[in-house]
Amino acid sequence: MVVSVQMLALDDINRNFTIVYRRQLRNFNKDTLLNILRFITEVSRIIVVCFESAEALRELMISVAEEGMEAFDYMWLVIEIGRKGFDQVWKDTKEIPDGKDDVALRAARNFFVIDREPLNSSPQFVADVKAKMRQPPYNCTDCNDIDPANGSRRTMVTICTYNARALASEFSIEELLMQARRISCMVEVSRTEYYMGKERAWVGPENQPKSTSQVGELADAMLLYANALNRSLEAGLSNPTGKEMVKFAMGTFEGFSGTVTINEHLTQTPVFLVYGLDSNDKEIILMRITEQLSNPNESLIQDLQPKSVIWANHGGSPPLNRPLCDYDGSACPPSFTEMYLAITLVVTIVPVAVAIVAVVLFLRYRKLEEDRLNELWKIPFNTLEKQNTKDTNRYFFYLLGEDSVAARRHTVNPLLTKADCALLRKVWDNGI
Repeated sequence: MVVSVQMLALDDINRNFTIVYRRQLRNFNKDTLLNILRFITEVSRIIVVCFESAEALRELMISVAEEGMEAFDYMWLVIEIGRKGFDQVWKDTKEIPDGKDDVALRAARNFFVIDREPLNSSPQFVADVKAKMRQPPYNCTDCNDIDPANGSRRTMVTICTYNARALASEFSIEELLMQARRISCMVEVSRTEYYMGKERAWVGPENQPKSTSQVGELADAMLLYANALNRSLEAGLSNPTGKEMVKFAMGTFEGFSGTVTINEHLTQTPVFLVYGLDSNDKEIILMRITEQLSNPNESLIQDLQPKSVIWANHGGSPPLNRPLCDYDGSACPPSFTEMYLAITLVVTIVPVAVAIVAVVLFLRYRKLEEDRLNELWKIPFNTLEKQNTKDTNRYFFYLLGEDSVAARRHTVNPLLTKADCALLRKVWDNGI
């Protein structure tokens, strides 16, 4: 996996990027992926990845979701060349599934896939191929099921072989036919392999999987050679050299890999499509990227969908290369509280302190008032005069002014509750 903020195909044109982290992985176990993802969070939010297998990409998606890195502020770009598009890479294809398809899908919604155009299957192109198959030298009478995009062995290999021959057969001179036979022989090499459209992999004679086939490009190369040879003949060059023929290669034609354009630099103008998922988790083509060497000021990226669709899974707008608060949050502007800490403390603490003091003073005042009222109903012992009356075991008899008072004898000092004190105050107030 290579992590950076570049698109390698446009490296020579756009250099307004900075590679902050690059890493190649030899295994894709969970711990390795998590360690890399945790490092990435500290240095970038735009990540470009390239995997050899869909299984490895799915493992990354699961780790991304489990680390919470499927958020709006992350952009994940997957570089592909297999013409697969987005595909349903989040689905587990193992015999015993791990049950994490939903987890992988949660991250997949924030992924973009940059891939080449799919093989040409336009109605006109297919119709032209079928028409030529009915002409010499094949004279095919049962070629109605041809579809260059369906990935069958018969379609891909037979058409590639035939078109080189068929185009060459249109040339009127014997030398050109010899050239065409050499072209056909070159295409015959592809018979040792065949294209499995469902698995999107090439399988050799020993049934061993190989890298993604380039049979479409091989067929286009043969078509390009035949077209250039035809133009050179029209220009009066019966036996052109390589340097002479290359001048006639410029132009555009419909090939197996799509629309093939050879520019003035005698290189093929690459075309990439950017795939994503729509609101229904279906594959959708979002952008088209075309390298324009002849006009560097022309926009490379053509939006094929409105912004609201392109960035629907990113909160409606593209994520920033560098978060506003930086990767660790240190660049966020200080809050009002942080900027005016002293004032905030005063404004917060002083009212609280005043409230606490007020409550304490109020409670103390109530306590003092209760004590004062309690003293009113209490009779000081020194105000009592002893009578000549004989005391009993439970009572003493005194005079309080002109009133006779019976005082009950207690063995211990009685403890009066708040309720008792309140009742005695009420008795005193009522003059009882």
